[in-house]
Amino acid sequence: MKRGFTFIELIVVIGIILVITGVVVVNYNSYNDRQRVVQSIANLKSDLRFAQTQAQGGKRPTSNPCDDFVGYSVTLNTGSYTISPSCLDTVDGNPYTYTESLTRSFMPGVSMTVPSSIPYQFLYYPLTRGTSLTDILTVTLENISGYEKSVTVSTSGIVSE
Repeated sequence: MKRGFTFIELIVVIGIILVITGVVVVNYNSYNDRQRVVQSIANLKSDLRFAQTQAQGGKRPTSNPCDDFVGYSVTLNTGSYTISPSCLDTVDGNPYTYTESLTRSFMPGVSMTVPSSIPYQFLYYPLTRGTSLTDILTVTLENISGYEKSVTVSTSGIVSE
């Protein structure tokens, strides 16, 4: 009696291993794509809360202090967002933003949608006066395979999922 495996048995086992490996790789890539959205939404929530806290505390810019501090400006683009202090221009009375800003890009394959046109901008007012939003803002991040997560900002500035 011979011991060992036939060539057919070895081919079947190798085929099964390849199928299992393929399933694992596909699921891992899908998981990785979802985690990019999850991490991007976590960063966005954290940065929005940072802007809210800075504005509520009245933290003015340090590079060029201003007397007419109006809050922190948040500008949302398709692939990134910018948060910066904002003051009123003493000449024309229009708000202007500073170069000392936080700009963050979303992870590759993640894009953002907001209910109106991009870029979308709003302001966190100082000293718990809320935001310049007239209605609740819902920001949705989505990956190329359709997985999405949303974050909302209320008119009072509360950030939630």
